[in-house]
Formats: sequence, C-alpha cells, structure tokens
Amino acid sequence: MIGSGRSLKSKAVMLAAISAIAGLVETGEATSPARADVQKVLFVCVHGRTKQICPQLRASLRAPDGWVEDRTAEAKQGRVIYVQKGKTFDTAPQAITVQTTPNRAKTAPDVLTHRDQDNLKQEHKDVTILPLPPIDNPRLGGPVKLFKLIVPDLKVRNTLVETRFLDKDADGQTYSVEVTLSAQNDKALAEVKPKFDQMIKGY
Repeated sequence: MIGSGRSLKSKAVMLAAISAIAGLVETGEATSPARADVQKVLFVCVHGRTKQICPQLRASLRAPDGWVEDRTAEAKQGRVIYVQKGKTFDTAPQAITVQTTPNRAKTAPDVLTHRDQDNLKQEHKDVTILPLPPIDNPRLGGPVKLFKLIVPDLKVRNTLVETRFLDKDADGQTYSVEVTLSAQNDKALAEVKPKFDQMIKGY
C-alpha cells in the first residue's frame, strides 16, 4: 500500500509538472532562448498518445514578424517549427523548421549537408539541389551556405531552402543547427525567402 501511495503521488507530481510546462509552452514562455547560442529547455512532447516532459535543444533564432511556433507539431516532431499566424504545419503554404543536434565530433557543416542531401536523393525521386548565394554572418565565421531543393513527391511543400551552421552552448559544447524553409512552390518560397535570410543574418 505504501508503494502504491508513493506511485500515485509521483504520477500526480509528474502530471502537475507536465501541466505547468504545457501552460508555459502555450504562452510562449520558457521556450525562447534569450542569448545567441544553443540552449537546453524542457517542453511537452508526445509519444504515441502519451504526453511527456522532454529536453529540447534550441538555437536562438527569431521568428519573422507575424510568425508563431506550431506547438502541436513541435510536440510530435521534437524540432522548432514556425508558421504564419493562423496556420498549422500540416497545411501552411510555407514553414520554417529548426533542428539542433549535438555535434561532438565538430563535423563541418558541408560534410553534414552533403550527407543529408545524398540520403534525400535515395529516399525521394527526381530531387533537384541548387546552390544559392550565401548569407554573410561574421558571428558564424563568415558566409553561410544555402541550397535550394525541389522534391516533387513531398505532398504539402516540395520547394525548400536549407542552411546549416555550427554553434555552441554555454558550456562550450558544439551543435549543428539546420534551418529549412519549405514552401508549396517557387512563388510561395519567394514571398518568405527575404524573411528567412534575415533570420540567418540576425542570428
């Protein structure tokens, strides 16, 4: 009986914590890094039908004006997802995603990008990859390379621009930050590309 009481108490504490963090997430608090580096935060994620408290790595990129995070999609995917206010990731004509991952080996962004592009070509048919003019950011060590990708068999948004760079957390650990703008077509891409570029310039 004692064990059962402790178990119930633990579950109650966990549910209360999830509820509290969920409230912060809904209001946008406790998730937006204040410094220009990688930070570790807690957020509510979804595994199957269960909500859990999960760690998340976040680079301090600022969303364009009029854009918000799709918390529901983030809970399922574990990456930061921006869409225009009033839209959702599943249906938005444009979306910006940010995936931050540990890079203990400090592998160069070019190596990681080419590896991912090779994998993309194996997973999808008729992929087109084109280099775009780089974006200068002295804080990130100079020009940041951009690529345009056309992936015809992606259903919602098959035209993309992606970039990748390295950054560190407060402890000096190195991370890879991949930022992707996806759009329904070239016109939709062109509408948002200047805002995407500004995100990278302002990092």
